Amino acid sequence: SGHGISFAATGNGPTMASELLDDYEEGSWTMTDQSGASLSLTVYVATYTKIGNQVFFEFGMVFPTTSDTNDISLSLPFTAISSNDNTGGGSISTTSSGRNSDSVLVIRNTAKLTLSSNLNVSVTNANFSGKQLRVAGQYTAA
Repeated sequence: SGHGISFAATGNGPTMASELLDDYEEGSWTMTDQSGASLSLTVYVATYTKIGNQVFFEFGMVFPTTSDTNDISLSLPFTAISSNDNTGGGSISTTSSGRNSDSVLVIRNTAKLTLSSNLNVSVTNANFSGKQLRVAGQYTAA
């Protein structure tokens, strides 16, 4: 009917809203520093695909040279769900920081992500000062 893709078991169209995929979007966003340090980021890619409430994202950037010790916090294209469980995250595909084992965590009920070390310790802007960071990930949008 031109309103989405039907996954109904019969050819009569969807009988429940959950059988209709009517939300698909691809795009890019202007990624910004959310740490409070007002950093000027050099972002060379920030793209997403949103299918229903699932957001798949990829970004590549270079942090400015900084001694700021605020926790890394970067913007995402959509607000994540408010949940008692994890909403999503990602993995570092490339970095020149030597910190390949850091975790990428999407923060619930915000349009932000942060990084955490494998010892569950916050990662600061200074940890990535002048370094490249490339991430791919997924989360559930509100």
